[in-house]
Amino acid sequence: MEEVKDMKFSDLFFDDRTGEYLSAGGYKHKSKLLQNVSRGATDKIEENLTEYLNSLKWLVKDNTKIANKALEYLWAQVSAVATNSGLDDWVANNIKMRYYVELEQADTTEEMLKLCEDFVYGFTHAVATQKIENSYSPLVQECLAFVRHNINSKLTSEMISKALHFSTSYISHKFKLEMGISLSEFILKEKVSVAKHMIKSNIPLIQIADELGFCSQSHFSQRFKRETGMTPTQFKNS
Repeated sequence: MEEVKDMKFSDLFFDDRTGEYLSAGGYKHKSKLLQNVSRGATDKIEENLTEYLNSLKWLVKDNTKIANKALEYLWAQVSAVATNSGLDDWVANNIKMRYYVELEQADTTEEMLKLCEDFVYGFTHAVATQKIENSYSPLVQECLAFVRHNINSKLTSEMISKALHFSTSYISHKFKLEMGISLSEFILKEKVSVAKHMIKSNIPLIQIADELGFCSQSHFSQRFKRETGMTPTQFKNS
């Protein structure tokens, strides 16, 4: 692994590798990348991201310290353009929290660049989803926000209905009509989505079950398999 003693990220602007990064179209690809994230352009982000990561490799090479700094800088920009495009701050912060934990645990630049790929995909899809959800009724948008902001609670349709001051039957009907799935199905999808990142971060299953409001580890495993077709352990090893 390449050694760079006490090198600050700002020093890269005067380093030979920056010239290689520029020659590879780094800034041009990043500008295009940020535009596609802000638009939620899921149909364009894959090719764009491949181009950018290929140029980023010239900058980070095999140095994990440089890669860490470079990704933190990029991720801050990705998060900023996403929230400026209307992505809920809580959703953005939740995505960042998951990936920054994994970034700290990564041992190689290859792992870090793969995390970067997933991070950008995650934000692009979140922006695209937000744009779709903006077309829903205010009540359904409130339901979505309530579930995400209280994902660690033992959520039920009755609990959400009480919090939003509507009848359970009305909210359930309205949600299913607009979303195409029941409120309970949406709750499970959101919990499993969070659980996937926690599993990849090597958090014990019993802790995940407790933090996400499941009755027990076995209950969590059953519900996870029902949603994904895999047990949490199979997912971790996939």
